[in-house]
Parts: sequence; structure tokens; C-alpha cells
Amino acid sequence: MLRRGVILGLLLLVPLQLALPQVADPDLWWHLAAGRWIWAHGALPAHDPFSQHGADAPWAVYSWLFELALYGLYSLGGLLLIAVAHGLATTGIALGCLRLAHRFGRTWPETLGATAVACLTAGAVLTPRPWLCSIAFTLVLFELVFAARAGEGSRRLFAIPPLFALWANLHIQFVYGLLLLACFGLDALWERRAGRVEREYVRRLIAVGLLAGVATLLTPYHL
Repeated sequence: MLRRGVILGLLLLVPLQLALPQVADPDLWWHLAAGRWIWAHGALPAHDPFSQHGADAPWAVYSWLFELALYGLYSLGGLLLIAVAHGLATTGIALGCLRLAHRFGRTWPETLGATAVACLTAGAVLTPRPWLCSIAFTLVLFELVFAARAGEGSRRLFAIPPLFALWANLHIQFVYGLLLLACFGLDALWERRAGRVEREYVRRLIAVGLLAGVATLLTPYHL
């Protein structure tokens, strides 16, 4: 048990080590500027206020909530607090990968190996950008659906629409999540025909999938 704990601790240091040098990501500054503008004006900019080229072009700030939260962190603790939050987020993503790998891994070495591969290959995108939210929410979506499918409580599926309402205000890649939900729905229908899943699971999954699609309209930009 002690050996597993030590190995797991070292494994979780991998994404943290890969992520912390990337806090100085160039995109950080315009995300911060957008969050500061939104906070100062109490509204979303209709046009790009930071460049002459975008001054007359419509601008949909699709990650407005991420930028507002980022500026809030900066206001409270500067870049240090952003680095801490970034480190916690990447560690959480690593734990999510571990949970997913554990659900399907037959042995502990398989679980750790799959988690290590996931952390190493994700290193290039572990930057303080809105896509961290999409990575994390995708892992949450996997956990909710697989738990319900395994009979651990299909009521957990009802957490999916609120998840998508939040996701749609944090990053535009929520559309990938909707695609995943559609794939899960088709898989559930196929598995139901083979008698491998319960009817209630299929009905609830389809229902929450439709509700999740509606929930993504709860943004300042709607459709």
C-alpha cells in the first residue's frame, strides 16, 4: 500500500511539472485583459477593444466566464494565485484520468501505466487556457455516464445538464461534449437491444442528453 501511494504521488507530479512552466502561456494576457474589461464594464464586449483590426468586427467572447474567473484570481493573488489554481487544476485532471483508468484497468500497473500515458501526452495542452475546463468536464462526463451504466446510480446523469450549462460559458469545446453524449446515446440503444443495459438507463441518458443540449443555450449568446 505504501509503495502504491509513493508511485501515485510521483505520478501526480508529472502533470504538475509539465504544467507549471506553462503559466507564462502567451494567451494568458489577453484572457486576463478580457476579464478585466468585463469586470470594469459589467458587460461583454461586442467588438474587440484591444486591436485596431477587430474594432469593427463582431466578437463573441465564448469563454467569458473563464476570463472573469481568471481576472478574479489575479486580483486576489496575482500570477502566484493563478499558478496555484493552474497546478490544482492539472492535478485534478490527472486524478480524473486515474479514476477513468481504474474503472477499466484490470491490474494496478495497467491503471498507473494508462494514467501516466494520458498525463504525458496531455502535457502540451496543460496551459492556463479555457480548454482545461473542457478536459476536466469531459472526464466528469465519462465518470457520470460510466457510473450510471455500471448500475452505480442512474440518477447521477441528472448532473449532466447543469454541467453543460456551466461548460458552455467557459469554453466553446462543449460541442465536443454534446458529440460524446450523442455517441453514448447510440451506444446505449445498441446495448439495450442486446440486453446488456437497463431500459431506465437508456431513457434517462437520452433525456439528460436533450436537456444538456437545451442547457448550452443558457449563455449570453444563446443559439
